[in-house]
Amino acid sequence: MFKMVVGAIAIVLTLIAYVPYIKDIVVGKTKPHIYSWISWFLTGGIVFALQLSNNAGSGAFVTLAAELACALVIYLTVKHKVSSKITNTDKAFILLSLIALGFWLIAKQPIISAILLTLTDLLALAPTIRKSWTAPHSETLSFYFLNILRFGLAVVALSNYTAVTVLYPATWFMANALFVCMLVFRRKTLKKV
Repeated sequence: MFKMVVGAIAIVLTLIAYVPYIKDIVVGKTKPHIYSWISWFLTGGIVFALQLSNNAGSGAFVTLAAELACALVIYLTVKHKVSSKITNTDKAFILLSLIALGFWLIAKQPIISAILLTLTDLLALAPTIRKSWTAPHSETLSFYFLNILRFGLAVVALSNYTAVTVLYPATWFMANALFVCMLVFRRKTLKKV
């Protein structure tokens, strides 16, 4: 029962985190990098299925909630014609991301699949990091802060702890923490200039 409650809290945090992010997209404050979000959408459903097939329990439904919200972010990014200023580096990272996803199709091993899917998502973060380094206010800080909490709770909510079930949420817990630190650092640095 405890795991279900923690999982439910993590799902609610996921939904709460997306509210200001979506609002900021609509008003033009947040500018999601479309390459990152498309890649995250492609892998999110696969990660959910992989977690579910490895008895992750309620912790897997946090991934599903994020997957659905991710689709909404892509829709709004396209609808509001958010410009991503795509660079050659961004193209390289999305290509690497798609290659890693392609290797997942070949792997057919749960642990290798979990590693490749997590790697795919991390590579997809690179365009967002590049964009946010120069424009740290182009992302909603509270969204990533709440992601730290939700991924931490997602790990706690897992029913079965294996590399396959833990790798993705644990990695994203750390990635979001580092991204929040970078955003805060860059905002303070640019404020002083």
